Amino acid sequence: MANKLVRDKTIQYRAYQDGTNFLGTTTVELPEFTFLSDTLKAAGIMGEIETAVIGQLSSMSLTLNWNAIDSSALRLMKLAPISLDLRSGQQLFDATSGGQKIETIRIAVRGTIKSSNPGTLEIGAGTGGNTVIEVHYIKFVIDGKDVLEIDKLNMVYKVDGVDYLAELRTALGD
Repeated sequence: MANKLVRDKTIQYRAYQDGTNFLGTTTVELPEFTFLSDTLKAAGIMGEIETAVIGQLSSMSLTLNWNAIDSSALRLMKLAPISLDLRSGQQLFDATSGGQKIETIRIAVRGTIKSSNPGTLEIGAGTGGNTVIEVHYIKFVIDGKDVLEIDKLNMVYKVDGVDYLAELRTALGD
């Protein structure tokens, strides 16, 4: 019987700006991937079908939630590209052996500032602030293997190494 790995939870993670600047006490809400779509309605089709446009995604936002006012959060307000490196250890159970393993997750993100809210000041409480980044590029690497890469500005959409927009770029003369 093959090993059956059950993904359990994030053990720990760190968020960095520009690969080295630790971003402190933040939680991260990763972007949702929603394809642009249109309704297909024509003779020979029973009703309507919502069809996704190949490789065309809606706006993608990543949110950093802050526990306290942090200079790292305020520095993200610069009007320049933002580069984030999210590194995580994910806990797995090996259902065959009953043992546990750690899986490495690395997420590279590039984008620009969309909004920033420093939060509120209240005695004995976190500020509840956040920074929202418009994502232009995101790449997921799991245990050293490239799993998903989206580069909106260079028309790259890769899943498990397959670039689904290579043919489109060729058709456009790239």
